[in-house]
Amino acid sequence: MLGLDIPPQSRPADGKLKLFASEKNAFLVGNSTLVLDKDYFPAVEIQLEHDTSAVVRGVVLDDHNRSAAGAHVSIPGYPQVAVTDEMGNFVLPAHAADGQIVQVRAQKDRRVGTLSVPAGTPVQLVLRRP
Repeated sequence: MLGLDIPPQSRPADGKLKLFASEKNAFLVGNSTLVLDKDYFPAVEIQLEHDTSAVVRGVVLDDHNRSAAGAHVSIPGYPQVAVTDEMGNFVLPAHAADGQIVQVRAQKDRRVGTLSVPAGTPVQLVLRRP
């Protein structure tokens, strides 16, 4: 239970107070709006849900450490695919929270690279022949 003291001069003009909550170690986030009225002890419930807001960004290199343009990068189990630009760079949704471990897979021709990394941190994948 959290108590807040909101002085009248700080009260939002529309009487609506937006509240946010998170449980970082469980990768949960949520928010709710509380309408301030005549109740001196209002209550609000905030439903926490899994945070999926992070992205994975990085570069794909070939086995000679050169950028791999045109490689397909994905998070296994999700349909989104990013295609690397001429410098081998990519960005795609991680379907996870910042810091949560995700597996990233890159493929070009028959060369493949996989890596498990914390979402939100830069990734460098190296393609290798199977």
